Amino acid sequence: MNEILITIIVLIMFLFVFLAGRKEQVSQAESDKEGHQSEKESWSKEEVKSHGDIDATRDEMNRLIENKLDADDDDGIRLKFLINEWADLKKRVFSERRSWVRNPDKDSE
Repeated sequence: MNEILITIIVLIMFLFVFLAGRKEQVSQAESDKEGHQSEKESWSKEEVKSHGDIDATRDEMNRLIENKLDADDDDGIRLKFLINEWADLKKRVFSERRSWVRNPDKDSE
């Protein structure tokens, strides 16, 4: 009789440990899913421009600087530098965002 009671207690303890571990894994999976969902939402809200759109915007901003500010002025040169840096960064982000489709091995590095 005592052996059966000890066996039942041990089985109940194993069941409890199994269910507690499972609950922790489920909560971890749910938090991972929420993190991926929020990342997807942030990507969908981001303004995506192609290389041509970026170049057109950069050229438009440079013309505006030339028209409104003196192009030889130090501030105008700095603004043009910032605009060109912005355009280069946007192009890099555009390329890297889609690079996982063309180069899936690059993510593993």
